Amino acid sequence: MATFTISIQKHQKRLDGKYPVSIRLTIKRKLTYLKTEYYVGEKQIDKDYNLKDRFLIRLLNQKIELYEDIIIKKLGKKVDLYSPTELKEYLIKAAKPGSDETIDFVAFSRTHIEKIKPKQKSRAGVLQRTVNSFVDYFGRDRISISEITSKILAEYQEYLLNPRTIIRLNQHGKEVTYNKPACISAGVHDYMGNIRTLFNAAKKEFNDDDKGEMRIIHNPFSNYEIPKKKTTQHRNLDVQSVRSIISCPDIAVSGSHGTNRGNLARDVFALSFFLVGMNTVDLYKVDNYKAGRLNYQRSKTEDRREDSALISIKVEPEIKPLMEKYKDRTGNKVFCFYQMYSTQEIFNTAINKGLKQIAETLKLDIQLSTYFARHSWATIARNDCKISKDDVHLALNHVDEGLKVTDLYIAKDWTHIDNANRKVIDFLFPKAKKVKAEKSKQSN
Repeated sequence: MATFTISIQKHQKRLDGKYPVSIRLTIKRKLTYLKTEYYVGEKQIDKDYNLKDRFLIRLLNQKIELYEDIIIKKLGKKVDLYSPTELKEYLIKAAKPGSDETIDFVAFSRTHIEKIKPKQKSRAGVLQRTVNSFVDYFGRDRISISEITSKILAEYQEYLLNPRTIIRLNQHGKEVTYNKPACISAGVHDYMGNIRTLFNAAKKEFNDDDKGEMRIIHNPFSNYEIPKKKTTQHRNLDVQSVRSIISCPDIAVSGSHGTNRGNLARDVFALSFFLVGMNTVDLYKVDNYKAGRLNYQRSKTEDRREDSALISIKVEPEIKPLMEKYKDRTGNKVFCFYQMYSTQEIFNTAINKGLKQIAETLKLDIQLSTYFARHSWATIARNDCKISKDDVHLALNHVDEGLKVTDLYIAKDWTHIDNANRKVIDFLFPKAKKVKAEKSKQSN
């Protein structure tokens, strides 16, 4: 075991009356000294030549902490194989500013995320969530980039594949503990891919191939393979199941918004379905509601599209009561979900938990989640309402790679989506269509 002590020796007094300050390294009962750049006078030491200067003590203790971190993270039990001189040389080399030991992966990642945020807001959010998860795994806010090894990546992957608890600040700034379910294969694939993206960005930042200056020389991804996404299962419901979820009676009533998690989930499912499969992240963030239309950029793809994934959805009469129920009275956003949950991730998790309540109540033998609203709308539109695939693509805000160039020449006509959504709603609730027709006749 190696120990470190601040050392000032009487016989090293210089002609100017000052003493050099060293750090004494003890290992296997043998001593060696690591020089520092500091010198002290008589007023900074006591009669036993112990340092009194608190500011200098703090700086030297930071050096000692760095040496201890290097031993723990890089050497571990192998430190016993080193002689005092060998260990001294190793520590001096590893602690140099040019060493990857001094690159804080978390600090770099957060700086990198802030740089890309103005042009890639959605992507920045995804990367930030990955960094938060990586910090959760390590249990600390500083991670040396040299710690990221193929073994650590494999262990982090296993961590993601298991349920875990995380601590986040809620909308009131208080720490709240959340139970997070295990990631599915797609989630693990994305998290690991994001770590690789940030690692490569760090290499680009700190390495200079032209000058041969390589601060980050290792590549943990050469011995670690990111798991592939499994083929996505169809997450669509039959027509009757969609009807039963949207029409599900209140399970219980509680909370400031007159609902519990199950009822909130039912309402959000209905909002998503009636708004052509709008994702929860966009329900959480949307802030543009004008002339009876919700206008937003789909968060999942806005950074990868020349049109910023813009879409406009007409708000049909069936959804207006829910729009009013969850209206943001401050006017900052369309819905008040951001006031109920501090982040879009926590909001989505809460909705999925509530949907499990709904599934149990309706005896639906499925792992019901928010994705089912979007998938079910698309399936009913295509298979039951015979809406063209092109219009379904448009309604889901997808891009046909084969028609990308053509799309540049065609102005967006949102009525295609309006007509498709109206057909789906009328098919799902045919009685509503009949009542509407009768009212129309009476008014004429």
